[in-house]
Amino acid sequence: MKIRPVVAASFAAMLMAAPGAALADKGGAPNDSASARARAKLGAALSMISMKAESSLGTGPGVAASDVVLDASVGTIAVDGRDEGIKLANVTADGYVLIDAVAVGDGDSLAATMRALGARNVTARGKLVSAQMPAGALDDLASASTFAFARPVIAETDKKKWWGGHGGGAPNFGLVQGQNDRAMGTDIVRANLGLTGKDIKIGVLSDSFSCSDRTQTGGLLFTTTAEDIANGDLPPAEDIEILSDIGSGCIDEGRAMAQLIHDVLPDAKIAFHTAFNGEADFAQGIIDLIEVGSDVIVDDVIYFTEPMFQDGIIAQAADEANRLGIPYYSSNGNRARDALQSDYRPVAFDGSTFHDWDPGPNAAPLNPILLNGALQTNLTFQWDSPNFSVSGPPGAPNDVDVVIFDVQGNRVFDCFEPGGQSQPNGLCQFKFTNGGVEIDGGNGGDAIELVSIVDFIGGQVVQIGLETQSGPPPGFFKYVIFGGGIPASQFPVTGSPSGFGHNNAAGAEGVGAAAFYFTEEFIGDPNTLPLRSLAGEPECIPACLNDFSSAGGTPILFDVAGNRLATPEVRFKPGLTAPDGINNSFFISDTSRDDDDGDGLFSEPGDPESGEFPNFFGTSAAAPNAAAVAAMMIEAEGTQLSLGFGADRIWMCKPFRNNPNRFGVSIPVRLDTDKIRKNIDKGYLMGRCDRSEPAVIRDIMRSTADDMIVRASNSTGATLQVFANVGPAGFDFDSGFGYIDAVAAVDAIVGDDD
Repeated sequence: MKIRPVVAASFAAMLMAAPGAALADKGGAPNDSASARARAKLGAALSMISMKAESSLGTGPGVAASDVVLDASVGTIAVDGRDEGIKLANVTADGYVLIDAVAVGDGDSLAATMRALGARNVTARGKLVSAQMPAGALDDLASASTFAFARPVIAETDKKKWWGGHGGGAPNFGLVQGQNDRAMGTDIVRANLGLTGKDIKIGVLSDSFSCSDRTQTGGLLFTTTAEDIANGDLPPAEDIEILSDIGSGCIDEGRAMAQLIHDVLPDAKIAFHTAFNGEADFAQGIIDLIEVGSDVIVDDVIYFTEPMFQDGIIAQAADEANRLGIPYYSSNGNRARDALQSDYRPVAFDGSTFHDWDPGPNAAPLNPILLNGALQTNLTFQWDSPNFSVSGPPGAPNDVDVVIFDVQGNRVFDCFEPGGQSQPNGLCQFKFTNGGVEIDGGNGGDAIELVSIVDFIGGQVVQIGLETQSGPPPGFFKYVIFGGGIPASQFPVTGSPSGFGHNNAAGAEGVGAAAFYFTEEFIGDPNTLPLRSLAGEPECIPACLNDFSSAGGTPILFDVAGNRLATPEVRFKPGLTAPDGINNSFFISDTSRDDDDGDGLFSEPGDPESGEFPNFFGTSAAAPNAAAVAAMMIEAEGTQLSLGFGADRIWMCKPFRNNPNRFGVSIPVRLDTDKIRKNIDKGYLMGRCDRSEPAVIRDIMRSTADDMIVRASNSTGATLQVFANVGPAGFDFDSGFGYIDAVAAVDAIVGDDD
């Protein structure tokens, strides 16, 4: 709901009066340069949490901040007249902040520092350390000699909530039938070749697996893990391996992904690791899934601080899976083209250097934009400098900021400016993380900023600028909108690729999404709403891309050592498109696009009828479907990791001396993570030496995919975009090489073996 400007004007004063919001240093002392420098390393969001915590703790001499219990409220600033507050970070129910911290030196030393300050769930990988940090210990961390800078853990799964689509008919293997099986042709493959996932294990990374305790309610199913196993919608309990999960604030999206895999491969085992405990923990989760013998790995998570122009630690872990012989699939994102990438055209303005939004002869340092009414519109903004967290020193030599002006040309205040500032225009802005922050020793930080534009009134017009605060102006930049939105602007602010991060890794296959009701197989299905024909459009053959599916094309500009590439590397992402909108037992809501029980009634939003099932939309659903086809190809080839008897041993390939390729001796190895890790360190690869490399699996799936040409509205069915092929075999940066064809892909790999 909108609030009056007079309320907005008192926002900063409200912050100052709120418990824990005082902007003084510990003990009430005024800010000094040392503490200001330390807090710059934390960034505005974590600094505000630290200050809130200190005020709430009221700690005296000899009382450790980690000994005092806080709660999740330290991660949010309440706003009068709003149901939602300003979200600063993810905080546990007992007051621990999820952060990714960057080490000055090695990550293990910083991890030791953080543990000594009371951190828990600490994982170090490279220079990054993911942990749950006591909110009251953040200032102490900022002063540590091992600490460079930190940012809140901000990630999301690539699910999408839509009121649209089901197929009907008898269940496949459980209580709920998924349309993915029919939409991809995997039902035909299974019937013809008997492929069921026997001796296959698929690793899944998402938010959680068995955290939610929702039970069956109303007309829809909301089931627990135990109910899913009993109903046959998941494998038996002994075939589900939970390596790491989270215990609160979860929706079990990983379990929904596992249900889709189970629809296709009912005998496959599932291994799960949460991807919601920070970037270092996510990367380590990929390695852990490799070491428990996963044949294929899939995730549906994006971190907004993943590097865009350089492969970060998650991308590097996906590449490691690929190198070892494990195909890796990832959701390509649900942000369509809500992004902008461009050359940075420097122009003088306001005593500084800004980007010129006008590509013509006129200068436009500010671009008027319309905010969509959300309290917060967030941007992840990056520029073409190497990242300290990836490649170490020297890091970014410059600092570039997103700055906001109101329509009168006044700079919008920082929400947490020391001393408190009134907000007469109902606007403020803050950074979740401060890019280019100077590190002790003179090195630069990361060329990554997460910025939040806060609009207390809603739907305001503001002016956006990109200001070079220090160092040389960049040559290229990119941002992606996540949260809120910009429906209109004077100069374009969207239209560029929104896929980035590990789904753009060379060794990962980014997957786009097409709703099952936008696939050829469901044309004329009586239990599926004919959305395209109702819109007066030609049917989708072979499929139409969803309106939200992220486009690829983000260039890689630096190698992992921080060296600028002679030529930017633009990878073929997404690789392909797979179906979504799939029935399952609990996730996330029913759609009016299908009639599951065949009674001729399509449920309306907010009024689900009995007998209908929830639908799983988004590239989060498409990715596990593609991964299941890859696993089916491995089974058809007969190169599962498992030896098949007792399931306590897997195959590894011991290459011949000084040969990193898959030429050597296949040996059985006990399924023990320590043993497997030692063998990997010796140069062993996963699987037999005759196992097809992940690149072969990917190439076959791409070459057998059916070319797509249309992006359609999931709301109306209308055509939104017609693709132009820009690469080989019908490739475009929206749908990739086309829509997945399981029959052709499996036939091709079986033919390769003949």
